[in-house]
Amino acid sequence: MTDIDKAKEYFRKLKVLEKHCDGNTRMAKMILDGDLKDVVVLKGRFKDIDDETYGLITVFINKILPEITHTEAVVSHLASIYQRKPLEYWLDFYKSIIREKQEAEYNEGTTTQLSNALKRFVEIKGLPKILEWIEKNQIKELTDLFREIIHSILSIDDSTLLIDFELTSSIELYEKTSLDLEE
Repeated sequence: MTDIDKAKEYFRKLKVLEKHCDGNTRMAKMILDGDLKDVVVLKGRFKDIDDETYGLITVFINKILPEITHTEAVVSHLASIYQRKPLEYWLDFYKSIIREKQEAEYNEGTTTQLSNALKRFVEIKGLPKILEWIEKNQIKELTDLFREIIHSILSIDDSTLLIDFELTSSIELYEKTSLDLEE
């Protein structure tokens, strides 16, 4: 790649990131240079108390705007899905959800319903409050909220849920996943 091509690519990425920073070029440059992490990745796994329903979820939140960048979930009756731990690196956890959806047996209708509803429920419950809990490392509050969301969406009475979160950047999402940040 020539220097001109590298410069064009840099400025193309910068322009994309500006959209995720409400037009703030300085902040977009900080993200591109790796000095600022603007995305929170919430990761979780759950199972119902009867060991009949298992699932994994991720919610990507842009801290700057704030808004949900993307949600992903998978719901299955297979216990093997529950072996994935949210404490692992966000990209590995996210890829395991994608892989489960490509290779394993899962409940497509429930998975789609949960993926779509996660965004709506998180927005209703209030992103500022969720970001405050993340900032203060209030895992119990996050766990209670997501347990409520999962119970409501999947009509589960009781479940075991493990939630974790991690910081990353929009540029990492752009470069390491198939998510299209230019939308």
